[in-house]
Amino acid sequence: MIRRNSHQYAKALVLVSIAAIGLLTSTAIPALAASFNKTGSMNAARESHTATLLANGNVLVTGGDNYTDGFLASAELYNPATGKWTFTGSMTTARVSHDAVLLQNGQVLVAGGYHDSNCCLASAELYNPATGTWTATGNMTTGRAGFVMTLLPNGEVLAAGGDNSSTSAELYNPATGTWTATGSMTTGNDTNWAVLLQNGEVFVLNDNLYKPSTGTWTATAQDPIFAHAPLALLPNGDVFAAGAIQGDSIYNPSTNQWTNFAPPPAILRTKRFSPRCRRW
Repeated sequence: MIRRNSHQYAKALVLVSIAAIGLLTSTAIPALAASFNKTGSMNAARESHTATLLANGNVLVTGGDNYTDGFLASAELYNPATGKWTFTGSMTTARVSHDAVLLQNGQVLVAGGYHDSNCCLASAELYNPATGTWTATGNMTTGRAGFVMTLLPNGEVLAAGGDNSSTSAELYNPATGTWTATGSMTTGNDTNWAVLLQNGEVFVLNDNLYKPSTGTWTATAQDPIFAHAPLALLPNGDVFAAGAIQGDSIYNPSTNQWTNFAPPPAILRTKRFSPRCRRW
C-alpha cells in the first residue's frame, strides 16, 4: 500500500526545491534561503504520522507506527523555543495514515487512518491544546486512509479521497460535530496533497478542484510529470508541487496550466523518496 510519511521531511523538500528553482528561474518565484539544523528528537519513532502547527506556535504530532511499538495512539508536542518534545494526551484510537487539521477554535481535528492493519477508520476525535486531552467527535460517513483534510474559509473541513473511498468527499461541521457528504471528485484520488487557493477553492493533486459554494468538483489540467509530493501555495497564488524524480512543477489556477522544471542540480534526487511510500 502507499501512504504518507513524515510531513516535516516533505515540507523540507518543498523549501529546498523552491529555493533551487528560484535560483535557476528568477522570473518564476524568488529564491529562498534554505538551511537546516539539528533539533531535539521525538520521544517515539514514527512514520505515517501527522504534524500540525498549533496557534501557540507548538507542533502537535499524532499517531503513526514503528517497528518496535507498532500502531501508535500517542501524541507529542514540539516546542520551537526549546527544541524539545514532550508527550501530551494520547488519542482514543491508534492511527496510521490518518489526517489532521487545525480548526478555527484552536482545536485539532484528527480523523480516519488504519488501525491494526484494518482499512479504514471512520472515527474522528478532537485535541484540546488547553487541556492536552482528546474527545471523540462524529464519525465520517465512510472510512478513509491516505486522504486529505482541508480547513475551508467558513470553518468547515473538507475530507476527500483516500483508500476505500477514492472519489467521495464530505464536510465536517465543528459546531455540530457531524459530517455530511458533498460532491464527488471527478477522478479517484489518494494523493494525500491538497491546498486552499486564494479564491477559497480547494486544489487536490492530481487533478480536482472543489468549489465550496456549490459543493461541486471540476477537473483541472494534469501535471505532465505528475508531481506527487507536497503542495505549497505561493504568495502569488500559484501552487508549487515538489518531489517528482523528473522535476518540480508550478500550477497557475488562473490559466489552468502547469510549468515544469528539470531537477535542480543542487538537489540529490537519488536521496528523495516518495513521501507517500511505506511498508505494510
